[in-house]
Amino acid sequence: MSERASRRTLELFSISAALLSALLIAMGNDAGYVLGFAVCTILILYIGFYAFYSRRAV
Repeated sequence: MSERASRRTLELFSISAALLSALLIAMGNDAGYVLGFAVCTILILYIGFYAFYSRRAV
């Protein structure tokens, strides 16, 4: 249950932050690039932890 909740939270945050990042970049604000890189970093960390824990559980 908790892993589904955390996955949905991450999906919702990532999509929202990516859209906000694109909007900020389109408006010419440099904060959009920072937010975009932050979202990418969070997704890469998620994939890394998911791979680590899925191998560990087997």
